[in-house]
Formats: sequence, structure tokens, C-alpha cells
Amino acid sequence: MKIELLGPVHEIAAADIEQERAKARLTEEQDLTTVLKARYDLQSNKLDAGKQEIVSKIEGAEAQLKVKDGEQALREARIILPRAEPAGPVGFGAFRVEIIDQDKIEVGCGGHFARA
Repeated sequence: MKIELLGPVHEIAAADIEQERAKARLTEEQDLTTVLKARYDLQSNKLDAGKQEIVSKIEGAEAQLKVKDGEQALREARIILPRAEPAGPVGFGAFRVEIIDQDKIEVGCGGHFARA
């Protein structure tokens, strides 16, 4: 709606009114843009969160596979180790080395372990 007023003062007033209306439209457009950007950011963050959940599951499964691979490697090493082990404890002067379990070795001095 255009306001028609008479005279130069009225023309200035009409221009000021139109300028204020344009500012109001611009502010409204900026507010709408802010709302739309916030909505977009929210959806994007929700997608990223869902993606992270899937990635975490994949990384968790990967870690479990690495644990299983490590367990398998240990089992294979235990199969090989008995063939390479001496039959009993091995002495080194005052020290004694004894294989307690397939993957544990204890070193003692005269049958007693040194205190830590």
C-alpha cells in the first residue's frame, strides 16, 4: 500500500514509511533464515549422531575381531612353545627360571622371589 501525501515533506515521510517497511521485511526474512538454518543444523546433527552410533558399532566389532585375532595368535604360540621349552626349570647360577603357565615365566633367587 502506497501512501500519497502532498508536498516535499509528505514525500519524505512516505519514503521513510516505505524504508521502514523494507527494513521490517528484511528483518522478517533474516528471522526466517535463522529458523531454517537452525532446523537444518538440528537435522544435520541428528544424522551425525546416528552415523556415530553406526561407526561406534563398527569400531566395536573391529576391536572384538582384533581381540579374537590376538587370542588366536596366543593359542598358536602356546602350541609352538611346548616344543621349544626345556622339560623342567632351568637354573642360571643363583637364579632359577620356571615356566608356570604357557605364557608366564617366574624368575626366582634360591627358591624365593625377591620382594618388590
